[in-house]
Amino acid sequence: MPAPEIEYWYAADNTIEDVKDGALVYRNSGTSEVLRDDSARLRSIAGLLYAIRAQQPATLSIHLHQVSANGEPGTLVVDVDGIPVGTVIQERTWHFGEEQSLEFSTALTELEAVEWASAR
Repeated sequence: MPAPEIEYWYAADNTIEDVKDGALVYRNSGTSEVLRDDSARLRSIAGLLYAIRAQQPATLSIHLHQVSANGEPGTLVVDVDGIPVGTVIQERTWHFGEEQSLEFSTALTELEAVEWASAR
């Protein structure tokens, strides 16, 4: 799970903060602090990954004898009638003609949880 933009910065006591006139300037004792904390975002991503990967993923292929807007690509299918699926719809195809129908299927593709969590 790449998330290079998530960081945690902590400045400990006696950390070098600056250089003035050629001399090192240290942080005073008792002034340690967190300067940047993206841990809430990291927890959000971890929670999303857990929800997606907590169950064994399965593939799914459905053929409906009707045309509808169901099965939009990118939709996470958690389960079907209580049977765990845990994969994302990858493809949707409509068939028009004498017998109209809809097919959609999932695949075991890697999910970009970092992008999903960013969009939340």
